[in-house]
Amino acid sequence: MKRVRRDIATALGGALTPLQAQIADRCAWLSLRLAILDEKLAAGTLGDLDQRVYLAWSNSLCRALRSLGIDAAAAKPSTPLDAATAAMLAEAKRGRR
Repeated sequence: MKRVRRDIATALGGALTPLQAQIADRCAWLSLRLAILDEKLAAGTLGDLDQRVYLAWSNSLCRALRSLGIDAAAAKPSTPLDAATAAMLAEAKRGRR
């Protein structure tokens, strides 16, 4: 989650305002939840409800990023998606212990 916050701050030019920080935190949580569902998808255990939740959270993340002025078409990932997802899942698992 810290990586997502840092990436958002970098995309916005550094220090975040309190409102931007709040939205960045929400983006980090949404990214984490989506990474967990990505794991279920890869395992083939993503159910119908999970699919609907995934779409809702994905859309919420896109809207939150857009509200910060981050355009997905202009943003270039700093790491490959698989590596970023793996890092988020590892961080989430460490947090559950």
